[in-house]
Amino acid sequence: MVADNAQAPDPIKSSGDELLAFWLPRLENAIDAEHMAKVEERQRASWAFEKVDTLPVMVTLRDDVAHVTHGHTDWPTFDWEQQMADHGKMLLNELAPAWESSLLKDDKCFSIRPNLGIGTIPTLVGCDTAFDNASEDSMPWVVRPPDFSERENLEALIEAGVPDVEGGVTPKYREIVAAWRKALAPYPKLARFCHITLPDNQGPFNLGFHLRGEQLYLDVYDDPEFVHAFLGWISAMYVAASKNYKKILGEPLNEGYYWNWRLRGGVRNVDDNSVLLGPDMYEEFVKPYNDESFGPFGGGAHHFCGDVTHIYPFAVGIDNVSGIHLGNPELNDFDTVWRKAAERKVALLWDSPLPETHAKEVKTGIVIREKVKSLDEARAVIEKYRSM
Repeated sequence: MVADNAQAPDPIKSSGDELLAFWLPRLENAIDAEHMAKVEERQRASWAFEKVDTLPVMVTLRDDVAHVTHGHTDWPTFDWEQQMADHGKMLLNELAPAWESSLLKDDKCFSIRPNLGIGTIPTLVGCDTAFDNASEDSMPWVVRPPDFSERENLEALIEAGVPDVEGGVTPKYREIVAAWRKALAPYPKLARFCHITLPDNQGPFNLGFHLRGEQLYLDVYDDPEFVHAFLGWISAMYVAASKNYKKILGEPLNEGYYWNWRLRGGVRNVDDNSVLLGPDMYEEFVKPYNDESFGPFGGGAHHFCGDVTHIYPFAVGIDNVSGIHLGNPELNDFDTVWRKAAERKVALLWDSPLPETHAKEVKTGIVIREKVKSLDEARAVIEKYRSM
């Protein structure tokens, strides 16, 4: 048993190991294994468009898309410098939603990501990452070598083929996974329900932008042959790196977790930069490489930010895509995106309230996530959906 009246260690003065020794037993005790087993099945069924007892709904104080935290529980969280220096503190940051969920009994499937930013794959070809430490919610960005502005240098990389997938930050990822497994092993419920995930591998066109910059938008007009070779090479690198990370995890290719979803398929693909292209350009330069990236993994979740109305038909038509996540649901019409997705049995991952006009019609094929500013607001949101 855990002594609940024990004094929590000071997050600033204590090491990650000291903090884990205090907080992990408390999270273990808070997890309701029967509830979590139902949640895992509820998400699986809704992604598969099967009958569910209630729509899966997640509530969160942390907006992962906007990188803003609206409120805190008593669970400790840390800024980037602290996380990067201490695997235990990074783990605690990743477990904050699990603690929140254990208090609320919502429908999160607990996922914990070795959070190395969006540059994991770019580091395989010599890029670095940097971050603004002003906020615990900031995300590292990609710093590419200056000579990447010269196309011939990228052509040399393409000619060399897929780089060594054990390079870049892969050793750091492997180290974090091993440390987290060791930390969770003494706790049966944590080991069962807290799923270590792939890093943020982005997607082909996003990776192309990270490596080439704004010039990529001119390349699609000026040199389409280069763009196809470039994105084909990136897709092969995405697949090879993702397979290697899955090997490190011991995770099947066609299964996975991410952002507290239980995926149908094995990967998440980020496609933000493509929203600046027109439909024809998307169909030619983006969709084929998304197809290639999902293929080996039996599908997965596809993420966009922005207004995707102009390319939505191509997005739900990506080969093997099994879920569409819109980072800016307020810019997109629910009825349009839901119906088009449902026609192809693509689950809608909707980060906004379900419109009242559709409350009686939407029965499955969706995972709802609402951002809240307090636990009391969260409980009211959960009750709203449970009473539908």
